[in-house]
Amino acid sequence: TVFVSPEEDYQGDSGWDNDEGAALWTWAVIAAVSLIVFGALIGLFYKTYISFQKKRCEDSLVTCYLCKRRVTLLQWKQGSHRQKCAEVHKEALEQMKSPENNKIRCPKCRAKLKLWPVSHGPPFACSSSNCPIVGRIKSS
Repeated sequence: TVFVSPEEDYQGDSGWDNDEGAALWTWAVIAAVSLIVFGALIGLFYKTYISFQKKRCEDSLVTCYLCKRRVTLLQWKQGSHRQKCAEVHKEALEQMKSPENNKIRCPKCRAKLKLWPVSHGPPFACSSSNCPIVGRIKSS
C-alpha cells in the first residue's frame, strides 16, 4: 500500500486556478476581443462598400428633361426611358413648337427639333458624345 502525504494529495485541479488555467483564461479573453474587433471591421468595410455603391449609383443617374425623374444612365443611353416617357407625355411634346426656319434635325430620326420651354426645368443639353449639333441648340 502506498501512503500519500497531504502535500502530495490531488489538489482538485479545476483548470482555472493554476498557471495553465490562467493562460487558458487569457487566451479566451484575447479570442473574444479579437472576434469583436474582427466583427467591427467587417461591419465597417460593409458600411463603406454600401456607401460606395450608393454614391456610384447616384453618379450614374440622369435627370429626364421631360418628366424630371432620375433614371439610370443605362436606361437613358439605351433610350428605353426616353421612349416610354415620350409616349406618356405625348401631349406636352406635341404642344412644343418647332420653328419653321429651323434647319437642325435630330441625327437619329431626322425630325425637326422642338423649342424646349425655359419654364420646363433645366436647359436641354444633348448627352450624346458624338452629337453633330452640340452647342448649336439653346432652350427657348
